[in-house]
Amino acid sequence: TYSKGSQRRLINVNGVLYSLYESMDRVWMEKSSNNGQIWQIVNQGKPLADKLLKNPSMCNYGGAILIVAEELGFINIYQYNPLYDLILLKLQVYSCNENFTANPVIDYSFTQFAHTYPLIVWKTGNTAFCDDPKLYYVQINTDDWDWTIRNEGPINYSNSYSSNPTIAAYSSSNGSIKLYHIAWEQQSTIRYCKLNEDAQGNITQSSNSVISTGSSFMFHSSPSIIAIGTGARVCWLGYNDEDPPNASVIFRDPSNSRFWSFGSGASRPNINKSNDNTYYAFAWSQNNSTIKFADNSLSNVYEIIGIPGRD
Repeated sequence: TYSKGSQRRLINVNGVLYSLYESMDRVWMEKSSNNGQIWQIVNQGKPLADKLLKNPSMCNYGGAILIVAEELGFINIYQYNPLYDLILLKLQVYSCNENFTANPVIDYSFTQFAHTYPLIVWKTGNTAFCDDPKLYYVQINTDDWDWTIRNEGPINYSNSYSSNPTIAAYSSSNGSIKLYHIAWEQQSTIRYCKLNEDAQGNITQSSNSVISTGSSFMFHSSPSIIAIGTGARVCWLGYNDEDPPNASVIFRDPSNSRFWSFGSGASRPNINKSNDNTYYAFAWSQNNSTIKFADNSLSNVYEIIGIPGRD
């Protein structure tokens, strides 16, 4: 099922929709060439792997698809080739998490002349080898057949309370700017940072901030992020001390101090954009019965008719 808005599980690649989900303790991917009317299982009708996998996420990889999924104690990186309808395991890294709470996310950005390397972020856990839980990133070198780790390290200001990371990559057309926007939930706040890659391939972290500070809500969770050029747009849930909680969807540009809020009884918000960066929209399940969304006009809320809204 779809369960986490911070993880990208539905994408459009060259006009084909791909959906990633969990069922029967396996991870599956389906595709639709007619805008969702008919779906079929890819990978020749088989799951990603015949083993227990959880918490998948994916991104467009220049026409192919990269998928990360959590195996017990590991983060697995797969590549799907639409031409051969085949999913291959390309790399496995130790997750330092043995509770299926890593929630890995992945993104990659490409233009005609430049690209970033894929970068994965997840939550480590309390294990024999990892006694300091926090968010961790790994950047993958995909230049050779055998993929390897290019860069890795902790996300500064994350800690054992960090969860639900979300990521969006950006590369300028000439490759002079390569960066990754990252947001996550931490102790009822939403934190944000950038990872910047320089010309020598070194990664530094900047723009560290608590972007939920100043909103009218006490508690914050479930962020989802997109890149608009070198900037970002983030939505998440905000709610107060009520029983039961009555959440609204909060929207913010981290470079702007203003907040917008939409809806009530909301859950699992997710934001997405057009390929040309001219339009974006964020949707959520409202009262577990309808799908609502707002777009970059930030003025109206719309309802998608005919689709029940559930997590």
